[in-house]
Amino acid sequence: MSTEEILRKLLPAELEVPSSFETVGHIAHFNLKDSHLPYKKIIGQVVLDKNPAIKLVVTKVANLKNEFRTMELDVMACAEGCDPTDFVTTVKENGMQFRMDYSKVYWNSRLSTMRQGLLQDLTPSSSVVVDMCCGIGAFVIMAAKKIGCRVYANDLNPESTRWCKENVKLNKVPPGLITVSTLDGREFVKKLVAKGVFNEKMDFHFYMNLPSIAITFLDVFVGLFRGHEDAAQKARLLVHCHCFAREDPPNEELYAAADRAMENKEGFKIDRKLVSINEVRDVAPNKRMYCFEFAVPKEILLATRPEEEPAPKRQR
Repeated sequence: MSTEEILRKLLPAELEVPSSFETVGHIAHFNLKDSHLPYKKIIGQVVLDKNPAIKLVVTKVANLKNEFRTMELDVMACAEGCDPTDFVTTVKENGMQFRMDYSKVYWNSRLSTMRQGLLQDLTPSSSVVVDMCCGIGAFVIMAAKKIGCRVYANDLNPESTRWCKENVKLNKVPPGLITVSTLDGREFVKKLVAKGVFNEKMDFHFYMNLPSIAITFLDVFVGLFRGHEDAAQKARLLVHCHCFAREDPPNEELYAAADRAMENKEGFKIDRKLVSINEVRDVAPNKRMYCFEFAVPKEILLATRPEEEPAPKRQR
């Protein structure tokens, strides 16, 4: 019998069988409803018995609300010889391996297709990757190893960047291709400007995969190149911002959020005709994730932030 058939026999008839779970290496991750919790041990043991590769079965205790998007996990079942307090695991994706402590970092196996799709935008001769929320490094390592791009990776969670560095070694990325930082996203970008990273004629692809707040980080581009006008003439900044929207279609909702984030004294805005909005996945009823993509106009990169004074005019 299948897992679902067994659970139908073991659980109360009125209870929906929770047959869907995410596989993260040797860990099976459920999002159980409250009604399932009294039966979590039974559910976990059946999953262990029917899936030899699974050694640990867990459920998320609460929604992701902390700044690192980490989960509090409750162990439903554990195979003999497996430590129920050890959440270190290895996942395989696109011919590569990524290790992590699943309890201390954010990981979503369902985003595999999205990560592979983003690689299609890159070319080694003209693309540089700037990932403001790199996590354990799956996308940036693929960009460096498979495409050959130079990468600047960042995450605020020190556990994420620790595993990112480990995964760079694990996947034998050529030395010098990936630079990893553990900073606030805005500070990370400003430090790259100060180091002169953007003073070359390249396409800099900015990835912002923190959908609950990523669109608010667009404010970093307002006046980013003030005092660095050479960079504004050379670099092209292409933004790939992941965000949630409730409206369908989401265009006006996302345009308004982007305009608020990139408010400037001159009143410059992104050209809506040049924006691409693609649905990534359904998250919940009336809530979808989108990728909001555009090239940052030079006018915004040199604009005055609302709290700043305009640059003094030159005397003739």
